[in-house]
Amino acid sequence: MKGMILAAGFGTRLKPISDELPKPLFPFGNMRIIEKAIGFFKGNGICDIVINLHHKGEQISSFLGDGKRYGVNIVYSEEAEILGTGGGILQAKGFLEGDCFVVMNSDFLLECDLERVIREHKDNKAIATMVLKDAKGKENYGTIGVSIDGLIRQFVSYVDYGGDLPLKQGMFTGIHVFSPRVFEYLEKVAESFFCVNSLVYPEMLRSGEKVMGFFETGLWRDLGTVSDYFDANMEALEKEIFFGFSDSCKVEVGAETMIAGSATLNPPLVIGDRARIEDNVVLGPSVILGNNCVVRTGAAIERSIVLADSEVESKDVLRNEIVFKDLKVYV
Repeated sequence: MKGMILAAGFGTRLKPISDELPKPLFPFGNMRIIEKAIGFFKGNGICDIVINLHHKGEQISSFLGDGKRYGVNIVYSEEAEILGTGGGILQAKGFLEGDCFVVMNSDFLLECDLERVIREHKDNKAIATMVLKDAKGKENYGTIGVSIDGLIRQFVSYVDYGGDLPLKQGMFTGIHVFSPRVFEYLEKVAESFFCVNSLVYPEMLRSGEKVMGFFETGLWRDLGTVSDYFDANMEALEKEIFFGFSDSCKVEVGAETMIAGSATLNPPLVIGDRARIEDNVVLGPSVILGNNCVVRTGAAIERSIVLADSEVESKDVLRNEIVFKDLKVYV
């Protein structure tokens, strides 16, 4: 089975940093967000992956390469003009067609038994299966109504239900399983830019296709906004959720990193490769410091994320901040 990671977007909710660094390359713990997606696919037996690219796409392809270091095969679908989720999937048809395939966004984390989702999708002979979470308390994400037999009966403005039992309300997590026939609908509604959720799903439902909703009970974290992204990283460090330290010290230090003897390290900390931490620096608790970062003499950093290739000036004090080169975002 093949998979697709959607990575072409502008990351508008993570501006201004996403103007310079594409969202999939934002760090999560000691990895990049998109590396978590690749690991999720591989852990569920999907090793042939296509990634669509547009905004700062060359940074993503340069960082990931052909995927061999992750034990997968990665190809890229480059979009000269951004196509939207529907257009992106349609452009990748040549890679994906022939069997069921999985499409996932690149800005979330989810504990999910994807193999079970795929199995149920095939057993139900569905054209599409959306992985959902209970929508209680998350109504701002939009809700999808699912009947007791697992069929999606309410979606956006589409409603087809006359049963006595109330529909179970779910929110979309970011994962779809599709059968190859979905391309018929993608081609039917295709525009220069179009969304698979807002156009393709309603069209399939109106046509009487079997569209399923699979409710997942595992943890889910959205990384799409500045506050959600920051909170998920702090939670990862402090509670080891979607992340684990290699030892009980809760300090990860990358290769070729130099730390002055007078520096103070307060765990939990993740320090990338080739970083330099100068005299009398106080680092932590709850800090992620990216590759090639420099923290100058006397600076103090707490509960902050310093992205790769950034420099923290002497005696700077950072708390609850995201830093990328000359940009600072207060959270």
